[in-house]
Amino acid sequence: MKNQGVFDPTALERAAQALRELNKSPHAAKALEAMIKTEEAKRAEKQAQQKQNEIQKVKVEGDERRRNMDHQKQVNQQIADYNDKLERDRIKDKLKDKELTAQRMREETEESIKRQENMRRETLTMQMKKQFELEEKKITLQAKLNAENYRKNFDLIIQEQEKKAQIEKQAKIELHNLYFAKFQQGFQYLQQNPQGLLTIAKVMLFLSGAFFFSKYSLGLGFKRLEALLTKPSLVRETSRRSLKWMMPSSKRIFDKIILNPGLETTLKLITSGFIAKQSQSAPLRNLLFHGQPGTGKTLFAKLLAYNSGLHFAVISGGDIEKLGEQAVPEIDKLFSWCQSTPKGTLIFIDEAEAIFYKRSTSKQTSAALSTFLAQTSAASKKYSLILATNLPYKLDEAILDRIDQIVKFDYLNEEQRVKLLKKGFEDTFQKSSFISLILNPAKAFSKRFKVNFNLSDDEIQSLAKQMEHFSPRQIDKFIISLYDAALGQCIIDRQNQYCVDLTFANNILERSLYENSLRQEWSAQI
Repeated sequence: MKNQGVFDPTALERAAQALRELNKSPHAAKALEAMIKTEEAKRAEKQAQQKQNEIQKVKVEGDERRRNMDHQKQVNQQIADYNDKLERDRIKDKLKDKELTAQRMREETEESIKRQENMRRETLTMQMKKQFELEEKKITLQAKLNAENYRKNFDLIIQEQEKKAQIEKQAKIELHNLYFAKFQQGFQYLQQNPQGLLTIAKVMLFLSGAFFFSKYSLGLGFKRLEALLTKPSLVRETSRRSLKWMMPSSKRIFDKIILNPGLETTLKLITSGFIAKQSQSAPLRNLLFHGQPGTGKTLFAKLLAYNSGLHFAVISGGDIEKLGEQAVPEIDKLFSWCQSTPKGTLIFIDEAEAIFYKRSTSKQTSAALSTFLAQTSAASKKYSLILATNLPYKLDEAILDRIDQIVKFDYLNEEQRVKLLKKGFEDTFQKSSFISLILNPAKAFSKRFKVNFNLSDDEIQSLAKQMEHFSPRQIDKFIISLYDAALGQCIIDRQNQYCVDLTFANNILERSLYENSLRQEWSAQI
C-alpha cells in the first residue's frame, strides 16, 4: 500500500489517454454514458461498502462493549463472591470464637462446681468423722457407766435370782405333792368302790367310740356333699346344677333345632330306648358319634339327654390328655360324681381320639384309657358314655368294644340347609335389635344400626346350593359374617341402615367358600 500523502499522476494520464480515444470513436457518447453509469455504480457500491463497514464497525464496537460489560459483571460478581466469602469466614470465625469462649466458660464452671463439690464432701466427711468420734466417746462412756453400775448391783441381782428360783422350786414341790395326794385319794376311792372303776371304763369306751364314729361319718358325709355340689374339673358343661336354687331352669332350650332327617329318626329311636331302659331300671347304652366337625354331635348328645330325662356332662379328650398323671384321680372323681345323681348322666367326650388312641402313646394316656375301661367294663344304670370323633379308625379296639351303637353325622341336605339359613336369618336380622336392647339397652339406644333382610326364597335356595360341604356351624358363621359385614357397611356409608341383597350375600359367601377350601387343604396336608 502506497503512502497517501504522495500524488500519483499515472492514473490521470491513463484517463486522459482513454478520453482522447473515446472522443475519436463514433461511439464516444455511449461509451461516456456507460463510463458514467459504471462510475456511479462503483460510487454506489463504494458507499454501500462504506455503510456496511460503518455497520460492521458499530456491531464490533457493540460486541466489544457487551464483552466489556460481561467481563465487568464477572469481575463484579467475583468481587462480590469474594467479599461474601470473606464475610462468611469472618462470621464463622466469630462463631467459633464464641463457641470456644463458651466452652472455656463451661469448663471453668464445671471445674468450679467440682472444686465446690470436693470442698463440700471434705467438709461433710470431717463433720461425720467428728460426729462419729463423739458418738464413739459417748458409747464408751455409757458402757463404762453401765459396767460400773452392774458391778455395784451384781450382788443384789444374784440374791434376787436365788430367791426367785427358791420360790419356784417350792411351788413345784407343793404342786407335785397335791397331785400325788389327789391321785392317792382317787386310788383309795376306787379300791373302796369297784363299781366306780367300771363306770369310768364304760364312759371312756363310749367317748372313744363316739369320737371315731363322728370322725368317719362326717368324712363320708362331706364326700357325699362334695359329690352333690362340686362339679369335677374335667366337666366343661353340664345340665346338672350344683346349686339349683341359684340357677333358673329352661325347658324349651332345644326348640326349633334343625337336624338331618336321618339323625332325627335315630334320635327318636335312641331316646325311646333310653326312656324304656330308665323306666325298667335297665343299664344304659354307650354310643359313638363320628363325622366332620360342626355337624351337630354335641347338640345331638344334649338333645338325647334332654329328651331322655338325663343329665349331660361335656368333656374334652384334650383336657384329659393335658392332666398327665393327674388324669386317673380326676376320672375316678368324674364317675363318682355321675353315680351321685338319681337321674343318671350322659357323659359326652369330644375329641375322643386324644385319650382313646391306640395303645402306642405315653404311660399317662394308657393309664387314663385303662381307668375308663375299668369304669365301663359293665353297663351302668347311672351313666352312658358317648364318644365323638372325626377319626374313628384311631380309637383303641378295647374302647370300641364298649360301644353299643355307632351314629354317623353327615352334612345337611339342601332342604335342611335352606331351613337353617331361614332360621338363622330370622334370628340374626329380625331379632338382633330386640336382643341388643335386652342385653345392652344403653348401647342399643345410643347408636343402633338397622340391617334389613331382602332375600327371597329362591335366592336363599341359591345360597344353600353353594353350601354343599358346609356344616351347620359353618352356616352359622356365614350368617354372623354377613351380619357383621352389613353393620360395617353402615359405618362406611355413614347410614343408620343397610339392606342385604343377593349380590352382597354372594360376596360374603365367596369369601367363606375360599376359607373353607383353605381349611380342607390344610387338613389334607396334616
